Amino acid sequence: MSKRVLISGGTGFLGSYLLLYLLKCTDSTVYCLCRKKGNVAGQDRVRKKIRKMVEGPLARDARFAVDLIRERKRIVFIEGDIRSQNLGLSDQDYASLKLDEIWHVAAAIDFSAHRRKQIVETNVQGTRNILALVRDTGYPVLNYVSTAYVCGQRAGNIPEEVADENYAFNNSYEESKRIAEREILHAGRGLRFRIFRPSVIVGHSHTLEFDSSSGLYSYLSVLLRLKNSIQRRMPEYFRYNTLKLLFDDEATLNMICVDHVVETMCQIAAGKMSENEIIHIVNPYPITLSHYMRRHCPIVGIEIENVTNAQNLSPVDTLMNAQSNIFAAYRQNNKQFEFAKMIRFSNLAPESFRIDDAMLEALTRRVYEHFQKVQERRNGVLR
Repeated sequence: MSKRVLISGGTGFLGSYLLLYLLKCTDSTVYCLCRKKGNVAGQDRVRKKIRKMVEGPLARDARFAVDLIRERKRIVFIEGDIRSQNLGLSDQDYASLKLDEIWHVAAAIDFSAHRRKQIVETNVQGTRNILALVRDTGYPVLNYVSTAYVCGQRAGNIPEEVADENYAFNNSYEESKRIAEREILHAGRGLRFRIFRPSVIVGHSHTLEFDSSSGLYSYLSVLLRLKNSIQRRMPEYFRYNTLKLLFDDEATLNMICVDHVVETMCQIAAGKMSENEIIHIVNPYPITLSHYMRRHCPIVGIEIENVTNAQNLSPVDTLMNAQSNIFAAYRQNNKQFEFAKMIRFSNLAPESFRIDDAMLEALTRRVYEHFQKVQERRNGVLR
């Protein structure tokens, strides 16, 4: 008998890949909880997103190349909101849900201190409402997508275990994810769960497709906006000057491709041995941030030099560091995420996750090209 699986976050970067993978690689009926945005219905947002994916580059990836016409009966759209009691559904619709498994992917990926209330509402209250759904539907298995960075300011070896509260979190996003994990771990005996902790999710391993919530795009777009603001006043500045950023030479950058995240999580979730486990979904081959910055940031027109003393910064450097401070915590620590459970519970070889310099160069070029197109549209160049 096929499973009845509910996904939150189906319009997101990770959630849309997960939806397609479940349709292609399982016989599950997928209940897609989706939120209306403006005048656009939730199901229309999801349909548009996944149609663009399967008609484009994913047409050649057997793991995601779904015939949406043939499989349309296996998608049940539920317009609701994880922030609302009963997910914003009517009492009748809520009571009618019968589920075997839940994937809670929806999240506010935002590091802004001034948006803490909204971040917590989505990530913490949303998780509480999903836990209520678990209880109310007879305890289906809950697969919760957290982040490897719930470890906060902890450096060195990062174990696949409950986050150590002795280490402070760096921002409201990490805080909200740590609280949400705590809610799951303290939810009671009947709950069967997995907590998946991905690192920085980047584009597809072959097509390099990404969206604006991709971790690499989020970081580089901040630098590029700052670069543009400087060049409006000093057009030749970055032609003759390096940008000095405050970061540790040994700080690591753990990036993992979105298709690898989905395939790994789904393989792990297929086995009962992984229930009630915290599992890092990370790249066994991280790189140093200094290597990435020095080798690949020249692609976007910035030569970067890392320093550890703020006295070595020019006024422009100081401004760039201050305005990109939202990511400063990720430039400081060498984090080595354990991944033994990820390998044990899946059948994927560690080598398959490796992102080499050629791929990093291509990803960076794609991000830069996308950023430039967005800026051109905003400036009215593209009609």
